[in-house]
Amino acid sequence: MKIEGSSTKSGEEVQRMTFTHDEWKSFYTSMRSYVAKVKNRLSDKDAFERELARHWCLFAANSGLRSGEQRQLRWSDVSTHKEKDNGDELLLVRVNIRKGTTKVRKERTFWCRGGDYLQRWKTIQKEYGESTDGLIFSLDGEEEYERYRLHRHWRQIMLLTDIALDKSLSSRSHLFNRFETNSVDKETMTLNEMPQKESKSHSNVNLSVFNLR
Repeated sequence: MKIEGSSTKSGEEVQRMTFTHDEWKSFYTSMRSYVAKVKNRLSDKDAFERELARHWCLFAANSGLRSGEQRQLRWSDVSTHKEKDNGDELLLVRVNIRKGTTKVRKERTFWCRGGDYLQRWKTIQKEYGESTDGLIFSLDGEEEYERYRLHRHWRQIMLLTDIALDKSLSSRSHLFNRFETNSVDKETMTLNEMPQKESKSHSNVNLSVFNLR
């Protein structure tokens, strides 16, 4: 596995840079505190940007998208669909990656979880009077969200956690690859374990792993 901005790492090094379940819980609960508008005395502008960073991380952990692909993702590239799992309702996302935005210049479509987060982010955008027609993770729907801004928020959130600071922003993709359930084969409605691609039925996996708001 190749870590962004570095040479290929050993399995042990990748393991160290990967979130554990406890670390992920610490991270997402810290994000809740980070976006608390009244507690942090945030302006509307700052509160909106923090929510953008929060929902970026949540969707990245559910989708495993490359950073560049996620920055260029548009609302027209995604659609949400409700599915049932043992009586529980899941909001899945169908994601289309346009060939002009992908590293290998080849279009692909896949299914993932995280529909709840996209819906909530769209609601926040509307509340702040921002566009919901263009880029999903953008301050104005037109300009891609700068990478340095995202890294700044990442560092600030990490300081609120009890996680070692040696984990980088790319840890969200390692998190995706490590967790037991992360991608959905919509045609057969099975969840695939990464990276071994071992298929598991819905009854044998915990579908709530990423459904942590």
